[in-house]
Amino acid sequence: MVSWNLHGAPGAPEIEARFARVARWILAPPGGGRPPDLVCFQEVWTGGQEEQLRAALGERYDLFGTPRGWLVRRGGLLALVRRGGELTCQGSHFREFAAEAPAWRIWEGDGFADKGVQRLELRLAGEALVVFHTHLQAGYPGAEHAQTRAAQLAELAQAMAQAPAAAPALALGDLNTEPDDLERLLLARDPRWRDLGAPLRERRECWSPPDSRGREKWIDYALGRDGASGLLRVLRRDCMPSRPADHPFSDHPGLDLELAIDLGPQARRLLPALLAARLAAPQTRREWLGALALLGLGTWLPAPAQRASWRASFAQPSRSPTLRESTSAPGRESGSTQK
Repeated sequence: MVSWNLHGAPGAPEIEARFARVARWILAPPGGGRPPDLVCFQEVWTGGQEEQLRAALGERYDLFGTPRGWLVRRGGLLALVRRGGELTCQGSHFREFAAEAPAWRIWEGDGFADKGVQRLELRLAGEALVVFHTHLQAGYPGAEHAQTRAAQLAELAQAMAQAPAAAPALALGDLNTEPDDLERLLLARDPRWRDLGAPLRERRECWSPPDSRGREKWIDYALGRDGASGLLRVLRRDCMPSRPADHPFSDHPGLDLELAIDLGPQARRLLPALLAARLAAPQTRREWLGALALLGLGTWLPAPAQRASWRASFAQPSRSPTLRESTSAPGRESGSTQK
């Protein structure tokens, strides 16, 4: 899976050339890996930007966009599912956040961007996988919009809670939220969710490149939640850096994760090891709750009979089916499925 904010805002430098480089990366990842199975782009704001990506990637991917607004594409989200892979998309639905910055602050952009959550209903080896793809309110000089962002995180948490308990789930995108605030405002609400990309924070190149004031931020995430029918495992984590900003891709790094979903008996056999790891060195209340939740899951996990894995780029040959990775919230809702 890949999740990537492409910096397509009006006035951003060399948008067309950067989008072309991103498309080439998706089709031929460095190192000889195959293209990702699931790609979630943020900041594809205009119809022209969407068409450029469709022209470059449409032969290999089905594209699932968000509705057109009166000025920009609502939310600026675009999800791609690789054709012929293990993943299939059964539907895409977009719901706008009820909380948003004032529209009169036109110099900021977020007020009329109609940000929200795209919920993708996917199938992998016959099993459901739910993906929430989103981009939250940004902060601006003199206006951090912390309250608006906190309200959007609450909406996102409510949407994530609606994913069926049986299905593994992912939440992807630019949350414009530092890790401590994400823990307090989102992850603490449900200990089943975890930050799959957290170890990448040890690599400084995977942070957003320094802004004009020299600040680096960690605001891009891939969150995961196990389901009763399958457990998520991270096989590999990587990022696509751009330092300095927009050279060569964006002012955000892209997240590139290779995931496996262990189904049925394999998932049950992994529970003791996972529980032991959770209990080995719990440091936070959420980790203790996560261990208890995992133990409870083990008491009623059903046992269907197969294992499926899905891989991102750089994936090596495997005996298991392979693939790659993208959120919903209450507010104004509309459905959109585009190909």
